Amino acid sequence: MDTLLLTTPTQHTNAGSPVELSPKRLQHWIASLPTMDVQETVSQLEQALVAFNSTPLSDAERLRLLEIYFAAYEDILAGYDEVRLNMLPVAAEKRRAIAQAIMQLYLDLAAGYKIIIKDQFERRQRLRRNPLLLACIYRAIELISLTMLYAFRAHRDVPPLCYLELYQLYSYAEENGVLESPVKNLPGYQSAPQIGNLFKQIMLLVLTDPYHINPIELYEYYVLAERFATTCEILPLEGKTLNSPVQLIDLASDKPPVFSKNPAAVKHTPFLRQINISSAVEEMKLWSDGQSKHDTSLAKEQKKRLTTSLVMHLSNNLRRREPRHNAHQDIHLIAGIQNILYACEKTELLKKIIARETHAGIEVHDIEDEQLESSTHSCRVLNESNSGRRISNLPAAVAEDMMIGNVVALLDASRNGITIMAGLVRWKKEDQHGQFHFGIEIIPGQPAATAIQTEASEQAIGGLVFPPIAVLKLARRILLPQKYYRDGTRLNYKSTTGIIRATLGESVMHSPAYVVATITGK
Repeated sequence: MDTLLLTTPTQHTNAGSPVELSPKRLQHWIASLPTMDVQETVSQLEQALVAFNSTPLSDAERLRLLEIYFAAYEDILAGYDEVRLNMLPVAAEKRRAIAQAIMQLYLDLAAGYKIIIKDQFERRQRLRRNPLLLACIYRAIELISLTMLYAFRAHRDVPPLCYLELYQLYSYAEENGVLESPVKNLPGYQSAPQIGNLFKQIMLLVLTDPYHINPIELYEYYVLAERFATTCEILPLEGKTLNSPVQLIDLASDKPPVFSKNPAAVKHTPFLRQINISSAVEEMKLWSDGQSKHDTSLAKEQKKRLTTSLVMHLSNNLRRREPRHNAHQDIHLIAGIQNILYACEKTELLKKIIARETHAGIEVHDIEDEQLESSTHSCRVLNESNSGRRISNLPAAVAEDMMIGNVVALLDASRNGITIMAGLVRWKKEDQHGQFHFGIEIIPGQPAATAIQTEASEQAIGGLVFPPIAVLKLARRILLPQKYYRDGTRLNYKSTTGIIRATLGESVMHSPAYVVATITGK
């Protein structure tokens, strides 16, 4: 490589803020940080690290102090994930600012290691058998990966240049043949890690389509992906003829891997790589069944749950997606199963409320009206396909509470009445302006509210029933909480004609919270 594209701060002797260069005093200062006050701790760390990165030091001394900061990050920042931040008694805007500051801290620390990498690169230091440089490349990739993980878990965009710098560091290691070289002298590993495996680990996470996954599960997948990174292949594309769809990485871009349905039409460049995850997926399936060399003492049910779900997300990324069309249509949304059940029973009232909001007409003061009105929110459909909608412009409080896997209803009012489209929240993402966007997968058919009694439920549970649709070859279906679903379960559900006995069939749609299953019976 003639050029290594990495962003680093300028070093100068007058950094402005005092910089602690004694390892013992730095450790003491970090131990004295007010960790219960996340905002103050993050602010002090940022000031110290920015000043430190601007101070000229030898590479060995810089690395020794950076490792002290790194250990502090593991102890302090790992605990401030989106779950703990959401528990803080502060406004939503302040929580978002703290999350942004934490992501920036990871990048600031990565910048310290990149300073050493650039210095070694510009002085043409050998990469092979250079433990200092190998350690810095590994740490920089690790910290950029943690930044991306944090962004995914907070439903935010990955910061600019993360992918490009990740690819630059990978290319540097690839060109010098050290992707599989053991990185020694880094604490906390049972065996010496490898740069290539770490890169594959974050690529596996990216390929799950992480904005479709709940934050807690996403962290579990990131840890789990480490086990199977060695079974992924990343290969140059030049000189190869590919006829089947592939995942491609452009190492000269600042973009995630892309799925190419027609790789034969792709223009080959020296920077293009194919990432093959099929071996990793197969190994995951074997591990789930206890037949893998990666098998551990992890509980069997936990293994099955994690690997089955991870395989599903990786496999979904390989499927062809429906074309989407711009919509820009104003619509209304109701979130939460109880609110949706109530709305299904009050469609005429719902129509009045929407008409009043749209045309500033009827005044409503009835308690029932207020209950329904408070759960009905305007939003905008940005694009749509046959099976889904992308929506935005929800009130901030509603958007923050909506989680992946929840059930929602989209409402379309016309002269003929209200059309209710029930759906499952498939992904959630916050844009740079603080506006949340959601992907909603629509459950075909007009839903009807019902009360369900199963063998496992002591009392009736709320659910939705969907009529058969002959043209789509869809049988009658029912939506119920995930924990009550089991193929073959007998149940009773309420309809307009009375109580109906039925049997649950196969799951046709599901999320972490709900299942839509076929039902048979009269």
